[in-house]
Amino acid sequence: MNNNNNNSINSVELPYVGQQQDFSVNFTEPFLESEIHSKKNNKRYKKNSICNCTKRKCCFITLITIISLILLFASLILAAFFIAGNYAYDTVFRSDRKHSSCPKFYSQSNPVTGFTTTYEPCKQFSNVNFNEWNLPASTPIETVHFNSRDLTGGNRGGSGNKALNITATLILQNNVTMEEKSKFVVLIHGIRSCRRKYEVLAPAMMLWWAGYNSLLIDLRNCGDSEVDSKNPIATFGYKEHLDVLGAVDYLTERFPYLNKTNNLHIFGASMGGATALITFTLEPRFKSLFVDSAACNVIDTVYHNVQTVVSKNFAPFIWGGMQAMALTKSDYGFVPFPLDPLNLVSTRDLRNRPMFFEQTEGDTMVPKFNFEQCVAAAKNSGALVDTYFIDIMPQGQKLEDGCNSHVATILYDKKAYSQRLIGFYNKHSGI
Repeated sequence: MNNNNNNSINSVELPYVGQQQDFSVNFTEPFLESEIHSKKNNKRYKKNSICNCTKRKCCFITLITIISLILLFASLILAAFFIAGNYAYDTVFRSDRKHSSCPKFYSQSNPVTGFTTTYEPCKQFSNVNFNEWNLPASTPIETVHFNSRDLTGGNRGGSGNKALNITATLILQNNVTMEEKSKFVVLIHGIRSCRRKYEVLAPAMMLWWAGYNSLLIDLRNCGDSEVDSKNPIATFGYKEHLDVLGAVDYLTERFPYLNKTNNLHIFGASMGGATALITFTLEPRFKSLFVDSAACNVIDTVYHNVQTVVSKNFAPFIWGGMQAMALTKSDYGFVPFPLDPLNLVSTRDLRNRPMFFEQTEGDTMVPKFNFEQCVAAAKNSGALVDTYFIDIMPQGQKLEDGCNSHVATILYDKKAYSQRLIGFYNKHSGI
């Protein structure tokens, strides 16, 4: 029995003592697979990372580069803001001999030998002449000089309210010394213009034949008048009205009877109209006022012109640049200036004071809202208001490219203009 058991045991194959058997469980394969997946995910993360760098300093450099590009872009925008604002400001407000059209185009204009409007935006009006109103060679015509009114009580000088030297043309009647018949009109030109331009010279010639004496002044920074080197800008009457008040002082000193008769009238075209409106509301010695295409609502008119040039979308950007540059350009700030034509006409007592407003429908420089608002304000202030408003183009026709219909009624129908002008002043001259 024992033998059988031994045989059964011997029949089982057992390993040798020296044979190696693998009884271990393989735990390493899952860990290896997990590590491989982790590395793949890390690579994918690095590829999708904003900072695809192997070192931290690379991320820092990238960040600095992005910030630098943002700052550069902002600097370019800021530079454009100031450059555009500076250019627009000079285009609208800059007014000195360098920027004035007077010496170049109108220096030969003469009320005796005649002149032609040779520099107008419309070809249809570019060769209009006023020869039928040429004055006799014997007409007393003088070039005179006086100081603008000084509100500081100080010496002359080109700053603030101090006096500037103003040049003017005085066209007199031969019987100017006759007190009871002498009547004067002070005529004021527009922005960057002068006393030789048709807008004031032609009306002065017309008025002479009706018995009026005329004083045509070059506003400060224009024509032959003194340039305020510190403030070489147009202020739409805020400072220019001091030049007109200086003209009043000159006339009443030279012709003292004007202090009794007050037969003194005022005329203004375009920005000269704005200046005339301010002066008329502040100086009661003026008997009547006639304005042609007057910039009455200054701030809206300036903004309208900015929109016309750069479009409505960019106008706020340019306007902001102009406001910023105004701080460096003069002592007077930005529109609206402290003395504003529309505000003064609206708030001053103008009861029974005659005012005439003339305007064209298609004026693109001084839009018709100036006419509408100023006429309404004058009526509300009690003024005796006369108006003339017309579309100078026949029905169905359009102005040529570049035409602005500004101060154009006198070019459209000279005789009718003369009749309106003289008729209005005669009505209120008291003679």
